[in-house]
Amino acid sequence: MKIELWGEDDFEVIPEGSEGTEEPAHRSRQRQFIMKCLTTLKEQSDDGYVFLGDADEFITINPDLHKKWKKKHQVPSIREPGSVLTLLQNITFPDDHVAATTPCIPIHRWQFGAAESPIETVQKGATPLFADSATKFHTLRWRKYGSKSLNFKTILGEECHPYRAAGPNKAVVDLKRLRLQDLKKRHHEGNPHSPIEFCTDENLFELDTALVMFHYIGTLEQWLSRVTDARGISYRMTRYQDMSESMIKDESDDLRPWLEGFVESVGEVEALRLLKDVGELPKSNRDLNVLLQNITAKEDNEFKVGDVVQYIFNDDWTWAQIWYSMDDNVYHHVFLEDCSPARYILHKDLRPANVSWAWYNDDNMTYTELLEFAGREKAKRKKRRHGF
Repeated sequence: MKIELWGEDDFEVIPEGSEGTEEPAHRSRQRQFIMKCLTTLKEQSDDGYVFLGDADEFITINPDLHKKWKKKHQVPSIREPGSVLTLLQNITFPDDHVAATTPCIPIHRWQFGAAESPIETVQKGATPLFADSATKFHTLRWRKYGSKSLNFKTILGEECHPYRAAGPNKAVVDLKRLRLQDLKKRHHEGNPHSPIEFCTDENLFELDTALVMFHYIGTLEQWLSRVTDARGISYRMTRYQDMSESMIKDESDDLRPWLEGFVESVGEVEALRLLKDVGELPKSNRDLNVLLQNITAKEDNEFKVGDVVQYIFNDDWTWAQIWYSMDDNVYHHVFLEDCSPARYILHKDLRPANVSWAWYNDDNMTYTELLEFAGREKAKRKKRRHGF
């Protein structure tokens, strides 16, 4: 296996805030890396697949795929060596049933929280070899995923049902069906969710994809170990708290058979060698107490649940209403226009809706007009309920 290490010096990154760009430096570097990675691998081989995922994401076969394919194809077990590759090689292109119609094959994501399960359940399937270290494996310890849909009534009387999605699809790129000149088009963005023009912008559900990517947040210590995150450790801690508590709707053990198959494939001695440091952080990032010392004192939140606010969205101030308030002035809200949710909104991107802003002229509706409109809508609903 040939391994190449690329660092920051391999990419020309425009500093955030420079003239002509508002993109964070890490986003610019990520886009360049993805396109260079795809181009390099295509130049080296016309065969193979490129997965664009993170270290905390694990790819598996869609547990419900056998229902869609029926007897058309045999679906390998995840405990078989190379099961994901075998599945991809078994796809007959084009296959509309799993959105495999272009060189870019979408992967649906499941977001797992941090709700614990009984230790007996975690150890089940870990094999006696790893029973004592089962909690170090993300794929064994974290079983609960998915967010429940909530009920929230806005000031306009609309029933909104915000929920926390797992995030946009990821992708696997089939090099055999990709031409080198396809990667040289200027409009390719290198977005990890849709890196090339063949990738769909539509966020497909799990029933429409052959593969699923399990995304884990891990322990608080693991989550906070990314000390280079520009948003700060307070923001990351708030986000961890939210995801760990909300992503608990369903349970899955679909991925855990991989460990038994791995031990059978390579043998106990090699399995112990390869998995010796599973779940361990680099020593420099290991001390949770040191990480927590960097958290500043919490401020009182300016807004509370139910407050109507204005949110800066696409350079325009838009009406919204808070439906969840977290520590350090971080919020979830719904847009009053269509009930669509927005999450992890920082205080600096919001402003009180009932404050007079002399420099701002809202041609659509003032706050007073909004309240009057809400009153009229409420009266209409009351009449309908009484048969007027």
